[in-house]
Amino acid sequence: MLTINFKNLTEQVHKRFYKSKLNLDIAKKEYKRSYFNARNKNINVEILTESKDFIFKNAFYKNYFNVEYLIFHITNGKLTSTRSNPPEYLMKIEIPNHLIQNCSSTSILNSDKNEFKVIVFNDVDDVNCSNLPDIINDYNNKNESLVELKRPGEAGGGVIIEGP
Repeated sequence: MLTINFKNLTEQVHKRFYKSKLNLDIAKKEYKRSYFNARNKNINVEILTESKDFIFKNAFYKNYFNVEYLIFHITNGKLTSTRSNPPEYLMKIEIPNHLIQNCSSTSILNSDKNEFKVIVFNDVDDVNCSNLPDIINDYNNKNESLVELKRPGEAGGGVIIEGP
């Protein structure tokens, strides 16, 4: 079952797990604040946001040049960027693997991989399997063309590993 909730970002949690992180980012993988659970076959992510106005649109899996990506599409319905605003909340998403749209021929949680790159993409437009390579390339290159690809077209993220 898909579960989404928001939690106030306390100063203590911010300093300990999210120091120097921006909106749409997740904590470093060693903190295991975001993780996949191979036994329960679900993914848990905590995403920094500026408000509770964000909604979850979709999640995608893409194996791209032998790197496994999970792309979470969220939106606050606005065309203005939130990335540089101070984070105030953690958007907590727990999603079973079967609800993640697979955009690759390989299965999600491939047994020979132990981590995923996560991209959190904030945009009002639809995201689908065909435009994921553009999002991945722009995120990896930290390229300003993300703004041209979509508006606000901003992305954050991190890496997750297996957790509890």
